[in-house]
Amino acid sequence: MLNIPIISFVILLGLLQAIVLSGILFFSKRDNPIKQYFLAWLILIFAYNSFEILMFTLGKSSSFFFIDNYIPFVHIYCLGTLLFLYIVANTIGVEALSRPKWFYFSPASLCLVVNLSFVLLIHFTASDEPKRSQLFTIYRSVIDVERHLMIVVFAWFLFQSYKTLQLWYGDISLMDDVKEEKAIIYRWLTLLLYVFLGTLIVWAFTIYGSVLLHQESNMLFYLPLECWLSFVMYWIAFMGFHRISIIRIDKQKNNQSILDLLGEKQVNEAIERLKKVMEEEQYYLNPELNLAKVSELTGLNPKIISAICNQILHKGFGEFINEYRIEEAKQRLSNPQNNHLTILSIAYDAGFNSLPTFQRSFKQVTGMTPTAFQKKSQE
Repeated sequence: MLNIPIISFVILLGLLQAIVLSGILFFSKRDNPIKQYFLAWLILIFAYNSFEILMFTLGKSSSFFFIDNYIPFVHIYCLGTLLFLYIVANTIGVEALSRPKWFYFSPASLCLVVNLSFVLLIHFTASDEPKRSQLFTIYRSVIDVERHLMIVVFAWFLFQSYKTLQLWYGDISLMDDVKEEKAIIYRWLTLLLYVFLGTLIVWAFTIYGSVLLHQESNMLFYLPLECWLSFVMYWIAFMGFHRISIIRIDKQKNNQSILDLLGEKQVNEAIERLKKVMEEEQYYLNPELNLAKVSELTGLNPKIISAICNQILHKGFGEFINEYRIEEAKQRLSNPQNNHLTILSIAYDAGFNSLPTFQRSFKQVTGMTPTAFQKKSQE
């Protein structure tokens, strides 16, 4: 027999954790706040659901407070979208998406329009009880369809998140320093995906459990999901905020201390040597170029190169190399004599080893696709 007060206490702790964590993510100052905004909104959706179930377990009426009475499940559709955008923001960057960010909220927007339409129709037919009852019956059927669609949408975004993460890590795996720097982010996002896969499984049982167990559906089927979400809140707070932030701060301090030991003159000389092998000798055209190779060409310690890129140039080693490659590609794309060449051929000639990497990097730097840039530059 479930002890409802204990479950209420567990859900309450998770709710408070979510509110505090989302507040920290919203108001803490970071270099790229959009990453934490996606995670903060995702956590707030968890908090909203936890609050609803908490009120139910305490025997409190929620009819005045919850939008679920009017537009059920719409906010839930945003979970998958926010997870996907959070992973994109931490990997390839939202600027590299082929569609605008609002496009990925289409399922939630569509449901919002449909649900509000039904709500308004039911409201304006309040005096016609038979018609109002008929509309309400249809509306309940629509909500049932949305409940099943919710699982499909979330699973699709989970799969797209996994694909994005794997493609990103495959693209940067050749860059030794990037591999070192991004491995922490990769592990964090991979663990996050596993946790949300668990959320999908528990969520599916919540929806279909009564059918599988041949029992009448009731709110007790939602309690495992809410307890799971409370666990997710604690996990995100510990793994994502506390440990990851400390590691990044320590890494930044270590890199800064290396530059402090060199002195300003030696740092400037090192930067000049880096730029020389890129601008004069064009070693960026080698698709196999990595940190170890640049270290060999310049005679600089790999840690010094990483520190210069991160602390002086404010970019990763891979970004530093790819910017030269993109400039090379822009020159080739602007030349009408190269119109017979494919975009893939130009990407390889500029030093990239895959078309998706080239297209994403090019759009991040220029704000447009290679094809659009080529057309505009030759007008």
